[in-house]
Amino acid sequence: MCEAICVGPYPTQVPQPPADWHPHHQQTGARETLANIEEQCKLLIRSEIQLEARVKELSKCMEEEEEINSELTARGRKLRR
Repeated sequence: MCEAICVGPYPTQVPQPPADWHPHHQQTGARETLANIEEQCKLLIRSEIQLEARVKELSKCMEEEEEINSELTARGRKLRR
């Protein structure tokens, strides 16, 4: 099932495909793998879009909070005078 070949000073075993193996099997597996990768890519793109929208939303909230904090700090300084 395996042939010994020499690579450098050490013999290495080279696995041979099963007797019932056909190139079509490899192509089918490659197509399935490609389809899975394409689906994962689509999901990642959707996630990225959702995350970017959330970052935008949180950034806006943070700006509003900073503005409110600034106003409250200014009011506090006026009260201490």
